[in-house]
Amino acid sequence: MSDPAHPHPNPRHPDYETGLTDEAVIEGHDLIQHAEEEEERMHPDKPEPTMPVANPPAGQQAKHDKKESTMDKVKHALHLNK
Repeated sequence: MSDPAHPHPNPRHPDYETGLTDEAVIEGHDLIQHAEEEEERMHPDKPEPTMPVANPPAGQQAKHDKKESTMDKVKHALHLNK
């Protein structure tokens, strides 16, 4: 049941044929990069989007926890805890 067009049926195999040429992939990458650069030029005051961090460093997590505990203190002071 081997397909001659795809000798490696697993898309994660390094030799898997996607049907995309190197030129098409490069052009697609360039198109996206140019669109992002144009967006930055059109909206210079807009901050760059940040990628979410799956496992934040310990220091960042501690800051986040501190903010939450401060919020808990405010809720407690305003008698909003439930």
